[in-house]
Amino acid sequence: MVRKVVLSVAASVLVLLLIALVVGSSGEGLSRSGNGEPIYIYGDEAFTSENGVNGGSGTVDDPYIIEGLRLVSRWSDYGIYIDHTTRCFIIRDCAVERARAAAIYLNTVSNGRIEDCQLTRNAKGIYLLNSRDNTFTSNLIAENNYGIVMMANSRDNVITGNSFLENGLDLLDRGRGNMYKEDVSAKEVGPAIEPVEKEQTPAAPSPPAQTLQATTD
Repeated sequence: MVRKVVLSVAASVLVLLLIALVVGSSGEGLSRSGNGEPIYIYGDEAFTSENGVNGGSGTVDDPYIIEGLRLVSRWSDYGIYIDHTTRCFIIRDCAVERARAAAIYLNTVSNGRIEDCQLTRNAKGIYLLNSRDNTFTSNLIAENNYGIVMMANSRDNVITGNSFLENGLDLLDRGRGNMYKEDVSAKEVGPAIEPVEKEQTPAAPSPPAQTLQATTD
């Protein structure tokens, strides 16, 4: 019994050290990437370099890649917001801290993959609304009010190999057919409940105005 407690404490310390390395790398928190603005992508045509895409063509064999972003979102609802897309994409090696609604928000999205990201101290780490056939793997999701939330018609999503630490609730599933290939410390599955429905969720900005574009003089 004592050995189990020691191992559990040691594991928690290691994860806390990882959070400290990610969050403390710039003194104030995560370093900002580019102009530090949240990423907003509306529709498949908005997977562009101006919107943080590093490569890819959106196919199964060559998905769009968004990687290496470091965002502190103290005054923003979200860090990365993908809206109404069907092309294949990967968000990886990104860190988002202190988003008021969700670090990563997927609204009516399919064929996405989020991996090796650090999502800490947000209202929600990952929030799905009407999104399906997405995969979430090898992410550090820590110190959020909610770790992963799947609402409305979110279904057939796969959650595997993530590290959940000190979230208010690790996983909240109000969708259907979602698969969990791991244990989480707190999981709720069932009909939608009032408090979560009333929580602030990111309001979709106007796509032409808010989609990040290259500036010209």
